[in-house]
Amino acid sequence: VEVKFWHFGGHTPGCSVIEIGDSWFSGDFLFEGSIGRWDFPYSDGKEMIKSLKKVANFKGNFKIYPGHGGSTTLNREMKYIPYWIEQVKRSL
Repeated sequence: VEVKFWHFGGHTPGCSVIEIGDSWFSGDFLFEGSIGRWDFPYSDGKEMIKSLKKVANFKGNFKIYPGHGGSTTLNREMKYIPYWIEQVKRSL
């Protein structure tokens, strides 16, 4: 089984997505209709923006299993990425 780790900092310094086949285990980076918080003392809004821009370049409709909440797909969440980038920018 091939397992890939993708670093998506911002929520936490080491926040990552684990990819197995066509599934992503996104921890607290991506949720159904939302993203992880970036306002904690150890969080970094600038890194969150970089991570959101990075994920916007991914191809494929991965099934996403977040750390909590319902599952979703990458295609479904892509439509929210520009909104979240703007929200994080406004908070900086």
